[in-house]
Amino acid sequence: MKKILLLTLLFFSVYTYAQKEANFWYFGQNAALDFNTGVPVPVGGSALSTTEGCSSFSDVNGNLLFYVGAPDPNARNLTIWNRNDQPMPNGTGLQGDSSSSQSALTIPAPGRPNVYYLFTVGTAATGGSAGVPGFFYYEVNMNLDGGLGDINTAIGDATGAVNLSDGKDSNWTEKVTAVRAKDCNEFWAISLTGRTSINGNNEFYAYKVNNGGVDTANPVISEVRGFRTTDVRGYLKVSPDGKTLVAANMPNGTFIFNFDDETGIVTNYEDPNNPSQLNLLGQNGYGVEFSPSSQVLYVSTGNFTAGSTEILHQFDLTQTMATDINNSRFEVHRYSNSRAALQLGPDNKIYWTSHNQSNISVINDPNELGAACNYSHQTVSLGGATASQGLPPFLSSLLLPVNITDTATGEVINNQTLEYCIGDSKTLEPDPTVIAGSTGATYEWTFDDGSTRTVIATTLNLTLNNITTADAGEYVLVIKLTDACGNLTELTGNFDIGVFEPPVALTTPPTDEDFCDLDGDLVINTPFDLTTKDPEIIETQDPATFEVAYFSDAARTTLIPNPTTYTNVNSTETIYARLRNRLAPDACYVDTQFEIRVTGQPIPTAPADYIACDNTSVGTDIDGFTNDTFTLNTKDTEILGGLSAANYTVTYHTTLLGAQTSSTTDVIDKTINYQNTTAFTQTVYIRVENNANAGCNDSSLTMDLVVVPQPKSNAITNILSCSTTGTEVFDLHALKDAEMLAGQDPTIFNVVYYPTQNDALNDTSRLPTPNAYSNLSAYSTDTIWARTFHTTHPTTCSDANLATTSFQIFVTQDPDGLIQTPVDVSDCDDAADGDDTNGLINNFITLSSKDTEILNNVAFANTALYTVSYHRSAAEATNDANPIDKVNPYTNETAGTQTIYVRVEHNDNAVNCVAFTNFNLIVHPLPVYATTDTVDLKQCDDDTDGFSDFNLTEANIL
Repeated sequence: MKKILLLTLLFFSVYTYAQKEANFWYFGQNAALDFNTGVPVPVGGSALSTTEGCSSFSDVNGNLLFYVGAPDPNARNLTIWNRNDQPMPNGTGLQGDSSSSQSALTIPAPGRPNVYYLFTVGTAATGGSAGVPGFFYYEVNMNLDGGLGDINTAIGDATGAVNLSDGKDSNWTEKVTAVRAKDCNEFWAISLTGRTSINGNNEFYAYKVNNGGVDTANPVISEVRGFRTTDVRGYLKVSPDGKTLVAANMPNGTFIFNFDDETGIVTNYEDPNNPSQLNLLGQNGYGVEFSPSSQVLYVSTGNFTAGSTEILHQFDLTQTMATDINNSRFEVHRYSNSRAALQLGPDNKIYWTSHNQSNISVINDPNELGAACNYSHQTVSLGGATASQGLPPFLSSLLLPVNITDTATGEVINNQTLEYCIGDSKTLEPDPTVIAGSTGATYEWTFDDGSTRTVIATTLNLTLNNITTADAGEYVLVIKLTDACGNLTELTGNFDIGVFEPPVALTTPPTDEDFCDLDGDLVINTPFDLTTKDPEIIETQDPATFEVAYFSDAARTTLIPNPTTYTNVNSTETIYARLRNRLAPDACYVDTQFEIRVTGQPIPTAPADYIACDNTSVGTDIDGFTNDTFTLNTKDTEILGGLSAANYTVTYHTTLLGAQTSSTTDVIDKTINYQNTTAFTQTVYIRVENNANAGCNDSSLTMDLVVVPQPKSNAITNILSCSTTGTEVFDLHALKDAEMLAGQDPTIFNVVYYPTQNDALNDTSRLPTPNAYSNLSAYSTDTIWARTFHTTHPTTCSDANLATTSFQIFVTQDPDGLIQTPVDVSDCDDAADGDDTNGLINNFITLSSKDTEILNNVAFANTALYTVSYHRSAAEATNDANPIDKVNPYTNETAGTQTIYVRVEHNDNAVNCVAFTNFNLIVHPLPVYATTDTVDLKQCDDDTDGFSDFNLTEANIL
């Protein structure tokens, strides 16, 4: 368990002539505060009524000695009142002015108990009746007037005033400050003139105050090159450590300088030739003050007139360059009023007055930067009195801190309420430099539990072991010693301790939160409520006692302001959580952390279906299953699209629920061949997951595993066409698809036709109009090649094995109408068969002798393509049955007259391309002559040659 102690315990040095000297403040319109109890308490009875400058001083025990200011806001001089609120006998009409920013400041006289030097500054910038500018001092002797004090008029002029203006009264500003010098028992009183050097620069005057008094003869005059102002208003302060000086000059700017507490010399802060101006955003600087550590500077701005904007700025003086100091500027607060001074108090807080207000403001932790300075606006009551623009300045080194630290952490822990956890052990010790060079140091630690104060230690260190609630209370350390300068010194400081219950360490760290980015900017699309992690972190502990705070840095210094609507800046961020006690959030806590990771929501690309041709790797090549094709990781690149394979992983699942659940639920091994479990079409569910965030995934896509039945090409018969024109149009799909598919589903498969085998093999030059194909030339014989394809997936599954399936188209010439009808063949019966009256002739005719006669037509393209056959009947000719041997002589089989039926067919198309004719074989009977019927025909021989023509038919008549 780690605790950070942020609180500061500051001790101020105590001298025999100076302790608690700053415990009473008198200012404004009868306002006064008493710091002796550790907090400012209003005091009544003040006679002071001033617009700006004032001073007050107390003795070593914090008892009021006197206070200084104007008796009314229009006074052009000052009054010093004793502790009874009465003017000292010679304490009226002092040099100074109610309208001077720092009209008075008190320094105790070294080596002269009960004697004090009062430094005053006047002003001519009164806006009314003429004031008296210049720098003066008075000696206040508290031994006079019965111990109530008075001005020593034995020195200076008749009023006791010593003029320190070096003849430059009219150019003197309204500023004065003081700090302890480096040498023992010496101080510097510092003031400023405007443009009084021979070069026209401002000059700082530093007067040394020591055992010999105020060294008026040897002021240290520092001409600061380039520092030239004409406005005399505003505060001058030197840091408690005596190293830095700041002067506010209203519209003329606010500047920071180096101060040497050994020599009293003032120099420009960075560039010897140019002053370093603080950037107040064009506002007029008025009040200035350093933190107790001297490392933080505060500057207030405003104007004399009411209704002006007042701004309180903070600067980090740990920066070494003026530019860096200006860049560190932080606006603590702004509001509308006029202008107001700043002053460090004995409680190590800085107070900011408020003109014409009954409350003033406080910076509770001025050593802290930024908002950690813990500013509280107008929360310090003046008990009914009214503040004005000024506060009493003090010797800066009165407020120089002496730190007490936690020995374990080295952190300053004093003057505050410390928060510890039950069970802690602490050792506290004062800064060893406090006692360096001193002698006779004694220590007394006392503890007050609210009812009893007890001395609990008299050692250098205070050790508290195993702290319990009984250790809660107030602690006071008193150190008494003789310092290196021989001064008896008492250092006193107090702090409170609160004890609180610590949270128990988490048993289980909170889970990381992963988000998907939908628009590519890697920012959470909907702000995340970090407080939803509270139950994880608080676990079983009481949420009324403990709370969870969320930070953006590991040091847990930057609180996330709106944890319920958190939006990331980077894609991966660590949220630093702190479980802490609500009453001691900076002391009792345990730390944990978790990550917010915003990863890109994958937007995958929908893949094409994974197509495979059915085969016999499992079952048949038409059953819709395969186990040697689907290697799913081959689809990864297609699915990832523009997504990086290094950042995203693709998995494949058998169910949607599996894809939605995780990358391992119902997952398919994508690195090996997968056998589909649903015939023909199986849906696979795709998950694309961000490798850095499993919750950032997409499961919206699917892919079908499609097993395409293996298309088959079957043998196709030729097309025979008998044509009278020589050219025909064919619908190849209508004629041949069914034959090619041989029962395959024509809605799934289609047939493609090609002119050559090479085209069919390469799927090139498909016949453009297979449903209207014309043969290439008259009466040509065309060879057509065909392949079967799957209609939906033609490139995946085609008839690769039977790619050369082919058929021919025969366009043949129709003989019908072209063949000639042969003439009958007749002859007389003879006795070659042994009977010349039976009407039969042996070897009557060789029928092939009629072929030429039948085919004798020039219209035939090629008679050699035809075959002529002879048949005994028309039926046999039609059916091409029982042809008669036409090569050898034929003997008629029917007496007298026999019809021979002729069939002419195309050799390539014997079925369709056929023509028919016939002719007769006629056997004439031989004539029979009766012997009794012999007739003689006689003819006259006209030419006496013995020859003549006879008409034989006349014999029939005869």
